[in-house]
Amino acid sequence: MLKNISALQEVIDPSLEPGVISHKMIQDAFLNLYYGEQRRLKELEPIEYEKFTIMRLEFKNILRIDHLWILPNLTKLSLSFNKLERIENIDTLINLKELNLSFNYIEKIENLETLTKLESLSLFNNLIMKIENLDNLKCLEILSIGNNKIDSSEGLERFRFFKNLKVLNLEGNPIAKDDKKPLRVYLAALLPNLQYYNYIFITEKEREECLEKHRHAIELIETNESDELILIAKKEKDIADEIRLSKCFVEFLNERQLFNSLWDNDEEAIELRTINPDAIELINNYNEDLFKITQEIYKIGVEKYDERKEEIETFEKYLKEGQESSQRKSISSTEDFLEESEDTFNNARALFIEIEKYLEQGLDENSNQIVETKTKIDELYNSFKNKLDNLWEILMGHEVNLYEAIEEVLNTFDQNITKMLQSFLESVLKLFVTLREICKNFIKNLLDVVTAYIEYHISHGGNYDIVPKSLHKYLDNKDKIPELIESIKRRHIDKINEREDRLITRSKTWVKEFVSVKRDEELVRNRNKLTEINYFMSQMREAFHHIQVEVREELENL
Repeated sequence: MLKNISALQEVIDPSLEPGVISHKMIQDAFLNLYYGEQRRLKELEPIEYEKFTIMRLEFKNILRIDHLWILPNLTKLSLSFNKLERIENIDTLINLKELNLSFNYIEKIENLETLTKLESLSLFNNLIMKIENLDNLKCLEILSIGNNKIDSSEGLERFRFFKNLKVLNLEGNPIAKDDKKPLRVYLAALLPNLQYYNYIFITEKEREECLEKHRHAIELIETNESDELILIAKKEKDIADEIRLSKCFVEFLNERQLFNSLWDNDEEAIELRTINPDAIELINNYNEDLFKITQEIYKIGVEKYDERKEEIETFEKYLKEGQESSQRKSISSTEDFLEESEDTFNNARALFIEIEKYLEQGLDENSNQIVETKTKIDELYNSFKNKLDNLWEILMGHEVNLYEAIEEVLNTFDQNITKMLQSFLESVLKLFVTLREICKNFIKNLLDVVTAYIEYHISHGGNYDIVPKSLHKYLDNKDKIPELIESIKRRHIDKINEREDRLITRSKTWVKEFVSVKRDEELVRNRNKLTEINYFMSQMREAFHHIQVEVREELENL
């Protein structure tokens, strides 16, 4: 049996039956993070799977991956030391940053395309034979595919496109056992951004020596990849432009996309576009007229987006400044309190030591000396508690003021951004009216052109060879032409209306969602801060009461 399979079987408990990841397995893995009373309480609460960020299912004898779709916000997943044969059913885990599939029986790298945020991937000790299907993982920083069955350098050059890849391990594969072509030397030359191979640092001197040994091969690879780099750069630019225009709500309006979309899946209408020079000229004018208007919409969208962006930046600046100002005040008040508390704790400590000494001398708990000392401790604690309560009121006051200030800033921002979007919509909706008018005029002229074209061929004996097949029926009944043109008009108007509705809906939805997210973030921040304040109060009270315990322990150890 293969060495890596044998190693794996040594660590798998043979009493466990191979299984599929189940809800119960996931639930148990979560509950195993807690112990005793805390676990009992967790068992009573409903489990909020969407809040899971880390999941470890190791040594579970898992044969098949399933049910992980219930954990959409996982950032770390470990399925190492199982019996997996395939990578599957993890495409929904789009937030994953770390994935560990080491010590399994996986034969092929696959189904990772959607995990574009992945930074660390371990496939160590599997049965993989080929490097493939990793192109989408551009964020990868650490990749371990050691102890597999890879015997070809095919695919290694693809790692040159992984600009973030810093750590790579391929040791233990057949490809790494060729003494005539040391893999470390080749990879150090091939991958200029790689810093560690097999977890050993690549020095600059070593890289220079490696480059010298493989200079010809690297130059050839650079020549072959230049065209692909241009395509990748163009694709990245197109994606960036699409994202930017989407934020402007004018995506697919920056070029001639609207005109092209009007003719989708309408072969009959497409044939009308070239029946004669008049139709061609009419279509070209229609195309240009629509393009001019969509260009205006696009430019307004970009201009208004820049205004909104500036408003958002101002809003977030005030938000951050308010939070930082409140934080500074809270820290200052807390530090003042802690400075005073140090004297209080020292005094309390001295009094507790005094009591312990009285007890060592054989004095009774009710003796005047001990009662008097306890009275001093009570007075000291009451003074400490009053200061603590005062700090609580100060910290809560800062938080209430901040919360109210942020709510006011949010309301102002909501009003400002809504006015901006209303202004944007007023401008572009007028242009959509113009688009519809252009469409109607075009349809009117198209009807005249097609009618004249059909009448001409009817008057000349209905030359079926020249007329497009889709129009033959109109040679027998030209009264149907208005129906054809009217159907084209409806489709074009509907497409324009759909694009307008999409712009309106997305812009209005964006405002609601943006403000809602900011309110939710502030609510979470506020709740966390209140919890933090109350926890601090509890800790300070507990620290005072714990002084006596500390004193006794110290005296016992003398």
